[in-house]
Amino acid sequence: MVANAVKSVDTKTGKNDTVEVKETKATVLKDDKNKGKKKKKKNQDIDDYLDVEASYVGWKQVGGYENKDELTIEDSLDETHVQTFLSRVLPEIAYGDWFHSVALLGLASILSFVIGKSKFSLGPLFIVISFFSIYYRASIKKYRSSIKELVQKEIVVQKVEDDYESMEWLNTLLDKFWPRIEPQVCQMVVEQVNDILSTPGTIPVPLIKKLWIDEFSLGIKPPRIERVKTFGNTANDVVVMDWNLSFTPHDTADLTSKQLKNYVNTRIVVKSFIGQKLISIPVASISDIAFSVPIRLRFKLMTAFPHMQTVNVQLLDVPQIDVEAKLLNNSIFGWDLPWFIPGLMPFVNNLIRYYAGPIVMPPFSFQLNIPQLLQGGDNVNGIGILEVNLRKAVDIKRSSKLDTSVDPYVNFMFGAPLTGDTVLARSNTVKDSLNPVWDETIFMITDNLTDPLILDVMDLADSNIAKDLKIGRVIFDMNKLFDSADESSGASKTVHKQGINASIMRNAKSIGNLLFDLKFHPVLQKTIVPDAQESTLTEDDGFEELNTGISSVGTSEAEITFVYKEDSEDKKASHDHGDEDDDVEDCECENDGATAGKKPEDKRAAKLSLFVEIYKNAKLLATSSIVKGTQYPALAVSERFIVDNKPKTRFKFVVRNGNAKKSTIIATSVQSLAELVDRTEAERPWLPMIIKDKSLEISELKLKIAAGWKSVDLNEGSKRAAAVSYQPPIGVIRTFLNKADNLKDLETIGTIDPYCTVQLNGKKMGRTNTIDNTTNPIWNQAIYAPINSANQRVTFEVFDSEDSGKDKSIGFTPITLNEDLIVKESKSDKWAQKVFTEPKTVTLVSRPKATSAFSSKKKKKSSAKKRGLLTYYESFYPCLPILSLEEIQEVNMLNDRSNQFKEKYGNIDLEKGIKDKKEREAIKAEENEINELQDLYSHKLKLDLDELLNYNSGVLAITVLNGDVAAPNTYIQTFFDESGYARSVSHQLKTKSVKQPYIIDQFIKELEWSVTTFRIVKKEQSNKAEEYISELVIPTIEIIKNCYYKPGILTLTGSGVSKLMIQAEWFPVLTTKLPQSDLITNFGELKVTVKNATNVPISDLNGFSDPYVKLYLNSGGDKSNSLSKNILNKSSDPFFKTKTIKKNLNPEWNETGNVEISNRVNDYLYVKLYDKDVASGDDLLGEAIFPLSHIDPDNVNGNEFSVDMLDPDSGEPLDCKINFAFEFEPKFILNVSKIDTNLAVKGITTGITTVGTAVGSVAKLKSGIFGKKK
Repeated sequence: MVANAVKSVDTKTGKNDTVEVKETKATVLKDDKNKGKKKKKKNQDIDDYLDVEASYVGWKQVGGYENKDELTIEDSLDETHVQTFLSRVLPEIAYGDWFHSVALLGLASILSFVIGKSKFSLGPLFIVISFFSIYYRASIKKYRSSIKELVQKEIVVQKVEDDYESMEWLNTLLDKFWPRIEPQVCQMVVEQVNDILSTPGTIPVPLIKKLWIDEFSLGIKPPRIERVKTFGNTANDVVVMDWNLSFTPHDTADLTSKQLKNYVNTRIVVKSFIGQKLISIPVASISDIAFSVPIRLRFKLMTAFPHMQTVNVQLLDVPQIDVEAKLLNNSIFGWDLPWFIPGLMPFVNNLIRYYAGPIVMPPFSFQLNIPQLLQGGDNVNGIGILEVNLRKAVDIKRSSKLDTSVDPYVNFMFGAPLTGDTVLARSNTVKDSLNPVWDETIFMITDNLTDPLILDVMDLADSNIAKDLKIGRVIFDMNKLFDSADESSGASKTVHKQGINASIMRNAKSIGNLLFDLKFHPVLQKTIVPDAQESTLTEDDGFEELNTGISSVGTSEAEITFVYKEDSEDKKASHDHGDEDDDVEDCECENDGATAGKKPEDKRAAKLSLFVEIYKNAKLLATSSIVKGTQYPALAVSERFIVDNKPKTRFKFVVRNGNAKKSTIIATSVQSLAELVDRTEAERPWLPMIIKDKSLEISELKLKIAAGWKSVDLNEGSKRAAAVSYQPPIGVIRTFLNKADNLKDLETIGTIDPYCTVQLNGKKMGRTNTIDNTTNPIWNQAIYAPINSANQRVTFEVFDSEDSGKDKSIGFTPITLNEDLIVKESKSDKWAQKVFTEPKTVTLVSRPKATSAFSSKKKKKSSAKKRGLLTYYESFYPCLPILSLEEIQEVNMLNDRSNQFKEKYGNIDLEKGIKDKKEREAIKAEENEINELQDLYSHKLKLDLDELLNYNSGVLAITVLNGDVAAPNTYIQTFFDESGYARSVSHQLKTKSVKQPYIIDQFIKELEWSVTTFRIVKKEQSNKAEEYISELVIPTIEIIKNCYYKPGILTLTGSGVSKLMIQAEWFPVLTTKLPQSDLITNFGELKVTVKNATNVPISDLNGFSDPYVKLYLNSGGDKSNSLSKNILNKSSDPFFKTKTIKKNLNPEWNETGNVEISNRVNDYLYVKLYDKDVASGDDLLGEAIFPLSHIDPDNVNGNEFSVDMLDPDSGEPLDCKINFAFEFEPKFILNVSKIDTNLAVKGITTGITTVGTAVGSVAKLKSGIFGKKK
């Protein structure tokens, strides 16, 4: 443990407030080898390893409730019914009212003054105090009793009729249910808030090292819904209701200690660690919260789950709040907030109205997007992108008669209540016009649909000194955008409103009109659907990322390591031998008197003044503030933006030393957006930088980055061409799925039929075949996945195949790619080939539940259930770094651009020749962009098509641009080689046209043998053996030859004719030799010739036998065989049987049988030798197993083997041998059915029509020749 505990004593209660400091994932940031060593603990920052948990959560822990404290009927009665001595003597009129207490206070004050003035001792004063205390006790008990009777009367008396509905049934349910769910709700709130408070940078006060909720309870009494009113004059998909909510704590004045444990009120205690000594003090406490608030709720309904799209919450009035708040809690310095001060409560109410009014008070409301909340916490904010087509302005009135000209432009913003009117975009400026025409499109990120859109028409100032003048303003209610949309639209589908003609207002007067169109593009997210199997919510699978959307990129901190200095021979020797007791790298550290939790600082860091710049496509995006004198600078900066082409979006991080006017570059790193997003999602935020400045003696600099991504379809309902761009792969990962053990059987009748899928960043890359009726399947299949980043996420998921309905998920496991798997060659920028021969075993767990914005991180990790074990092997094969077609075009344009830049500025001294600062900065930015792009493409090769086709293995990228299909509501499936399951399935085509382009990438193992199949089908999950509407089977090499330089048209035939326009690219993969199980020689038709046998055992009394042979594939004919039932292509029936040779111990058969083989390397031949016996049944004389991997498929002369037979009872070798001859013809075999389909043959027509450069230029290609027989 890092520390046992940090304790502080509550001065009032006397109990120890113990905070356990656990060693969690955040505790240890370095190797597990050094875990538990004192020096490591000493030199780690407290924010890195203190994981503080709340001491008391829920009403039971806060109140100290135990089972023995359960109240009986007698315990439930309070003490107000117990009479005192005075209450029995005094008449009713003499006590128990408010004026009695006032009179008592006045009389006691007068008597006390007289006693003091008369200089009496304390004795008479004690008598006065005793008498009045006894009287006050009797009076206040009667007063409280009368209040309770009045409350009871209010409950009993019938109320005057109104149109509000009673919710007592719901309140009664909450009263029963609340004590049971309150601890879980409190635990969830505490974990969420403490997670946020533990984030670095959340607490701006350096003195406070850690802040957390130590006690939290909402109390045993639930909130109440006093009354509800539902409005009837709303749309069919809208429900509007008025609710009156209240929350009143228990009156604990007359309760016993036992009753106090049962009637617990709200209590929140916040604590903190102060200073380097880690002193724990209570910061504040809040208890006995009471409020009453009228709210209006607007529910927007939708057809799809969760059937509720948005909820708008509006406060109809300022909440009436009463709370007991203390600073420093119950310590000796504790201080109650003085609510009794006149004007304090109205001041608080005015603050609430001022800050909450623009958010939740009429006419504003706070909107909750329910599907988005079910999706969970966002890695980037935003619900969509608003597209504004700014047309023109008409008849703008001048703002002043002094204006000689008006140069209008428009600022775009949202009326956010807290952030103010921040300009998000700006149009171009139209010179000197009162009727400007822009015809410009503006895109803005939208956070909600409640803030109005603001368009400020501005007049550009004539000089740099004067500021721009606002001509007028247009405010547009965003809800009007969805007035004409149906219930399926709203914030979940693209909606648009055209021809908006809005008045430009100035001083509540119209000074012109602004014409524009609006279109809202929502964020695309996975659909949350109920999962009956898990009794929870899960994410639907039919989701694919787009190249357009919203992204955010930022940095939070950096870590610098200085060059080691050899100060002495002893220190050098210690460093060279790697002193295991010293976890801190030797440096010139200021570590004298360092306390626990303080990182050592190198003295050389004192001269650093660091800041980071982030460039997006060579243009400055954001700059952090300057941090001085530390090697652990907090370089916090983040920016959000719209992306129109994700694969082509790149970032450059530049760490500088100095100030804004003069600085030097210390380190840089260029990363693509996809790489940054993958790195963030793979929880590898530390980005190593390339050191540029060696003078500072920095050996390593790492930058902590964070990037988020949300897909948005900007082309839906638009005439713009969709942005289709493929990021070239760096290589392919080969995952050999060996087997699974002890899978959970989900079937109530029978046994599961498991198969395994491999997913890359949530996208399915391939699957194994299905093994029927087993919980221990053996697949022995390889799945290849092209990757374009070393940080992409690989996921294995095992499913139970269902004949009807959706396949059930059995188990799931995410895999972090081993950093030893994807590495670059030493002293090279090229990726290295890695083949691991050792198996890896991972645990399958239940499919992850759909996370919500309120989900606890700790519970997410512990909620998974074990579902079995999966064994696999992994390898990595790098791609040859080549320029893609798009990159070749960019390089050509870049060369032209570079030449033009040199001709224009090559002989000019920018500092002296260009006086305008903005122009000089623009020229430098252009030069930097040219240099950055040249560096980016400098290591890649430019190969023509003939050179590319010399490589037999590679990644095929097919872009389906458009097309026409034979029928609507269909899918486009793409199959490759032997697979009977589609590698790619398009979205459902609602019409007969393919409007949204998409990309398919597939690793081709042997181009000369490879075939590609396109199909148009009705069912999304159809396999290759099922019916189709249109189909084209074509050699893959023909696709590359004819669709590489320009698109080609594929013609699919069948019951209907379909056409697809595609373009293909080929990225060679560098492989020494692929495993035999992945080659064409692993599939094909096996011809088995049973030649003869020698020394057949004697079975008959005549000294002979009547032998014959049965041959099985992967089975011995026994259905209960434990091995054969777990693998594919087993059969209880023999695929071949010889004739019987009578009375012969050395029979000659020379008979031939055929069988299809789909996994020669792992399949085996089961041989059984029988003696024919008509009377008593055939006798088994011997058996043997022959692995088919022994067959050499390249041996054209045939393969002959002599197989030794084994005794079927003892397993001992017999003297008997059977001689076989094998012939193997390679061809692809479909495992989804027994259809004899030989795809690897000659003479398959291409079915391709090339698209010429000129319109209408179409030429028919000749049939290509595919492959050859090996």
